[in-house]
Parts: sequence; structure tokens; C-alpha cells
Amino acid sequence: MITILLQFSLGTLFSGFCLWAAMKLFKINGTFPGMLAIAAIAALAGLIPFVGMFISSIVMLVLICKFTDAYLWPHAVLMVIVAFFIQALIMMYISNIHL
Repeated sequence: MITILLQFSLGTLFSGFCLWAAMKLFKINGTFPGMLAIAAIAALAGLIPFVGMFISSIVMLVLICKFTDAYLWPHAVLMVIVAFFIQALIMMYISNIHL
């Protein structure tokens, strides 16, 4: 239970930071608390067994397009890919599964 809570909180924090950094890189209007909220909602959707990762990515794409001025391609898609890559690395590190 503590591992899931730690993965959720660290994954949300780092995904929110990665989304915020990508937002600044692409010069998209938005705030850090907004990106953190998007990451938290997507992480909650990601806790659904078996299909959580797919639902989480769709939720994140929709929320990014809705609450920022990002286009679906390339901005929102690249932001989601970077955020999920960083979150996957963090989860592997916490779970002691190293590359």
C-alpha cells in the first residue's frame, strides 16, 4: 500500500514538473498547479487495473488540450510521452527494477 502511495505521489510530482517544463519549452500558456492537477488526475486514472495506462494517457491528452492552448499534435502528444517516460523511470526505480 505504501509503495502505491509513494509511486502515485512521486509520479504525480515529477510528471507535473515534466509537463510544466515541456509547456515552457513549447511556449504554451498554463500554470504549474494546473499541470500538477492534470498529472494527478491522469495518475488516478492510471490506477485502474489492466487499462489504466491507456486511459491515463487519453485523460492527460484531453486535459492538456482543454486547459492549455496546446495543439494535439505535436505539443500535447510530446508532453504526454515525456511525462509518461519520466514516470515509468521513477516507478522502476522505486520498485527496484533497473534498466
